[in-house]
Amino acid sequence: METYELKQLIRKDGEVIGAEFQNGQKLMISQWDHSTLAEFENVSFRTPVKEGKFLQFVNSPLTLKPDGNICQIPSYWRYGVKIGGQIITRTFRFSCDEGSKKINQLPFGTDVVGRAKICLSTNKKTGEKRVIVDYFIYSDQKVVAQNEVKIGGKTKPSTIWTAPIPKTESNIVVNKVEPKK
Repeated sequence: METYELKQLIRKDGEVIGAEFQNGQKLMISQWDHSTLAEFENVSFRTPVKEGKFLQFVNSPLTLKPDGNICQIPSYWRYGVKIGGQIITRTFRFSCDEGSKKINQLPFGTDVVGRAKICLSTNKKTGEKRVIVDYFIYSDQKVVAQNEVKIGGKTKPSTIWTAPIPKTESNIVVNKVEPKK
C-alpha cells in the first residue's frame, strides 16, 4: 500500500474540502453520498462496445473520506446512458478477487451474467440526485440469468422491482427472465 505524506489541507470557508500531498497530488472530499437502493444476483446485461464514445476507463482511483482516510477503488469501466435528459452512470468490473488483474479483458459488446447494484447518489451541497448502476461480471459465465435490469424500461408482469429516475418520467426496472431452453 502506498503511503501519502500530507503537505497541507485544502479549506474553503473554514471547512476542509481536500488535501494536498508532498508528491503534488491533490484529493478532494466528494460532495456525493451514495446509498444502495437494491442489489440483484444472476442478472443478464450487455457490456458496452469498446469503441463507445461515452466509455471511459477509470484506473484505480483514490478517494478522500471526510475522516481523512484515503481509499483506493478497484479499476472499472464507466459508461453513461442518457434517459430523459439525465445521465445514468453504469460501471462494469469483474466480481472476483482477480477482477482488477483482468479488467482489460472485459468482454465488450456481449451479453454476460453478474450482479447488479443500483445506487442513488445525492450531492450534499445541491441536493442533486443521480442513479448509478454497478455491474459485477461473474468469472463463471455458466451461471443462468434470473433477472434483467432495464434502464428506462417499462413495467410488465415479470417486474420484481422498480425505481424512478430523478427528474424524468422513466424508471429503472428489474424483471425476472425466463431461462433459455
